[in-house]
Amino acid sequence: ERTRTESDRTRSESERTRPESERAASQIRHCKLVRAGAVYLLGTEQWSSVVEFVEYYQTHPLYRGTKLKYPVCQRLLQDWENRPLGGAAASYYVMQPVAQRGLSAGLEGVADEMESLNPLGGFTKGAIDLRGCAVEVPLIARKHDAFKWRLHVAPAGFSVPPLDVAFGTQDEMNEWLEVIQEASRRSPDNRRKSTEKRKIRIAKELSDLVVCCQSVPCNVSASLASDNPMEMSSFPERKMAKITSSPRVVEFTEYTQRHLARVYPAGSRIDSSNYDPTAAWLAGAQLVALNYQTPDRAMQLNHARFLSNRGRGYALKPRLLRGVAFDPTARRSLPGNVAPYTLRVLLLAGRNLCRSTRGAVNPLVEVEVVGAEIDNARRRSPTRLENGLNPCWLPGLPRRDSDVAMESRLVVMEFRVYHPDAALLRFVVSDEDAFGDPKFLAHSTIPVPLIRSGFRSVPLLNGYSNPIEMACLLVHVTQIHPNDDDRPISS
Repeated sequence: ERTRTESDRTRSESERTRPESERAASQIRHCKLVRAGAVYLLGTEQWSSVVEFVEYYQTHPLYRGTKLKYPVCQRLLQDWENRPLGGAAASYYVMQPVAQRGLSAGLEGVADEMESLNPLGGFTKGAIDLRGCAVEVPLIARKHDAFKWRLHVAPAGFSVPPLDVAFGTQDEMNEWLEVIQEASRRSPDNRRKSTEKRKIRIAKELSDLVVCCQSVPCNVSASLASDNPMEMSSFPERKMAKITSSPRVVEFTEYTQRHLARVYPAGSRIDSSNYDPTAAWLAGAQLVALNYQTPDRAMQLNHARFLSNRGRGYALKPRLLRGVAFDPTARRSLPGNVAPYTLRVLLLAGRNLCRSTRGAVNPLVEVEVVGAEIDNARRRSPTRLENGLNPCWLPGLPRRDSDVAMESRLVVMEFRVYHPDAALLRFVVSDEDAFGDPKFLAHSTIPVPLIRSGFRSVPLLNGYSNPIEMACLLVHVTQIHPNDDDRPISS
C-alpha cells in the first residue's frame, strides 16, 4: 500500500470538513461542519448534504435566535467596509443582522428626515407620514410575478419618495389598504377635537363615594402622612428600580403596608419583554404587572409566586413584609424569629429531557435561589453528552461511552437562605449547543416554604409553565438549621 503524505492527509481533512461563519450581535462566530461518511455533522446534529444544512437553518435559529439569510460573496465582503470573514467566502453564510444593517444604511436619509415620526428608536428602519398620502393598487401585474399583490403609497409633498409594498395574499393587501386609508384621513386637528369630545366631567360628590381605590400621584413621603388606606399609586418600572436600589426601599416597604402599589412595564418594551418582578415583590408592591404573552423567566417566577395559593390569583405576602419596615438587601434587618438555614440539593438523574428539533440533547441543569439580594445564588451541573432520555449525575453507575469523563463526585448544590418566606427555588434544564451556549428546554420553580426534604421527583414545565409529559428530575433535598445540623427544618 502507498504511504499517505502529509499533504494527502491535509487535503483529505479539508474535503471532510467545511468551515461555517455567522455574524450575530456584532460578533462573528465560526463552527466546523464535519463530513462523516455519507452525512455531515455539526455537534450532535446530522444532515445528508450541505444544502439540507443551509435550508434547515434558514427557517430555524442557529445561534442565539438568528437564522441564516444570505450567502457571502466577494461583492458583499467589499460592501461591509473592510470587515472580511476570511478564506473560502463562497462557503460562508451570514445571519440576519447583517441584512438588517444594509437596510438601515439605505434608509438613513429617510429616518433622519422623519425623526419626529420615529417612536420605536433603533427598531425603526424608516418612516413615512401616512396623513394625506395617496394609496392605490397598481393595475399592472404579471401572472407569474412573485409579488402580484402590491400597494403604491405616495406621501404628501416631495420630501419622501413613494413606496411600493408587496403582500403574499389579496386578503392581506386589502386589510392593509383599509388601515393605510384610515390613517391617511387623520390629522392633528381632528385628533385634538375627538380627544376633547371624550372628556367626561365627573361630579366631586360622586367621586368621593368611590371607596375601593383612589389613584393618587406616586409620592411615597406624602402618602405616608396620609391615613387614607384607599389611596393607590402606580410606579413605572424604572422608578421602581431606582427605589429598590436605594435606601428609600425601607420607606417604600412601610408605604406598602398601608397603601396599594402598582408596578407596570416601561412603554419602551415594544417586544413584550418583561422586567424582573422579584425586587418589586420584596419591596411590598401588591400589583406587579407583566406581559403574560411572553414565556420568559419573569413569567415563570410569577407562576411560582402564586403556587402557595394554588394559582388562585392572590397570595399572602411574606411575614417580613407584614411587620415592621425592613431593608430586604441588608442582613441586619432580619427579625429574630427568622433564622437562616442551609438548603442542600443533590442532583441524581433526569428523564425525557428532549426537544422538538433534530439531534441529540446535551443536558445540563442550573439550580438557583431567587429572592432577596443576599439570598440570590446559582449553581450549575456538568453537561451530559448526547443523553436527554435518562441522564444520570450519580458517579459509579453504568454509563454511556460518551460519559467517560463523568465526575467522580456527587453533584451537590448548597444555598444559605436568609429570607425563606420570600425565596423561590428554580431548576432550569438547558441543552448545550455546538457553540457551548445553553438553550432553554424546561424549568421548575417552587416557593421555598413548599419544599419538602428527602428524595423528590421534580416535574418539569415548558416556557409557558405547562407540564411536559414524563419530563422530570430526581433530586434529594435537605434543609438544615445552621445551629443544629441534625435537626431538619421541614420533612
